Amino acid sequence: MLKAKTRFASFVMACTMVFSVVGMVFQPAAKVSAADASGTTASISDILKNQRPDGGWKKDYKETSGEWAKSTIDNKATYSEIRRLAKEFKKTNDPRYSAAAIKGINFLLNMQYSNGGWPQVYQSSGYHTHITFNDDAMINVMYMLDEVGARKGDFSFIDSSLADRSKKSVAKGVDAILNTQVVTNGKLTAWGQQHDSTSLKPAGARIYEVPSLSAGESSTIVKFLKTRPANSKITTSIQAAEAWFNNVKIT
Repeated sequence: MLKAKTRFASFVMACTMVFSVVGMVFQPAAKVSAADASGTTASISDILKNQRPDGGWKKDYKETSGEWAKSTIDNKATYSEIRRLAKEFKKTNDPRYSAAAIKGINFLLNMQYSNGGWPQVYQSSGYHTHITFNDDAMINVMYMLDEVGARKGDFSFIDSSLADRSKKSVAKGVDAILNTQVVTNGKLTAWGQQHDSTSLKPAGARIYEVPSLSAGESSTIVKFLKTRPANSKITTSIQAAEAWFNNVKIT
């Protein structure tokens, strides 16, 4: 009798797990992942219309008030618009697209803190002011500015002055990455999702985004550092982060 009850309980648990997984798979995408910014799918004409006076773009073009009505790099905003405009200019040679892309690039350069980091939202408050690695926001900005600095791909139309400014911006960004890597018990470890713009320590954001070390964002940071010309600081940073990955991995 006991064996039968045990088998039945195991069967119920297995069914529960199966249906839970199925339920997760078939949930609407909006419930299981954050939506990309409007600029990833908007028409080129809408991208031009929605560029803000400061040169950036909102995450959601429909937003009219609050922090999310400001220019941001969250959820692929701003750098996606710049990439699409540059690509469109290369196809059409329409100066409206190159002018808007250049204005956007200048915005990102102006948005950068003097310590090299980028906030999530420009001229904002609260957690939006933190240096934001979350969702790879800062790193994706740096990948794009690296292309601008090299004047390669769709950014071949960029003049040498803006290219040089972009190179310097990326170098400052690398300094910010190295300076925000957390030291624990005298050892370099990894990075948080966001860091305080003054203390450079990991900081909290939404209630479930506590000050902590994040393997996801840290792995993207390490991949970016591996694209940089090697020096002792960068090599040490990479090796320390990889040692931390091995130390905390769950097998």
